[in-house]
Amino acid sequence: MESDEFVLEKVTPIDRFVTAGKKWNVPTGVEELKTFYTKLANKCDYVDSIRQSKGFQAFMNRSKPRQLEIGGNPILPLNSGQLALLLASGAVNGEIGEGDNYHLVQGLEIVKKIPSTERKVNESGSVSVITKIKTRREVSVKVITPNGVIMKLV
Repeated sequence: MESDEFVLEKVTPIDRFVTAGKKWNVPTGVEELKTFYTKLANKCDYVDSIRQSKGFQAFMNRSKPRQLEIGGNPILPLNSGQLALLLASGAVNGEIGEGDNYHLVQGLEIVKKIPSTERKVNESGSVSVITKIKTRREVSVKVITPNGVIMKLV
């Protein structure tokens, strides 16, 4: 089956042997299957070396989920829109405040697809229906106060 000449001379085309009850001979291949073995003596001996290698460490660092880190204090106080964006992005999740003003906060963004249809009558009298999908984003914030009260701000 290695050469085109052999196939054209010795192999029956598929349209001839599709008929029921037909038997045909399939020629044997020339290649002999070769068995292969690993040259690693004991794979357990290499685990520590692989884990300590720079390449493996670089792979592990690249495959970790990234955390959003915001450092320092803003120059100006945050307005409510900026705070909402920080909460929605997850940058403010966690602990806020100290003492009596200590709160646990979790923010998330809720994305909704809102379809709307618009009917337009053309000059010819035909009606065209236009469907639009708008994206609406909402912020939901859960707060646990020092007294254990859970509030959900939508």
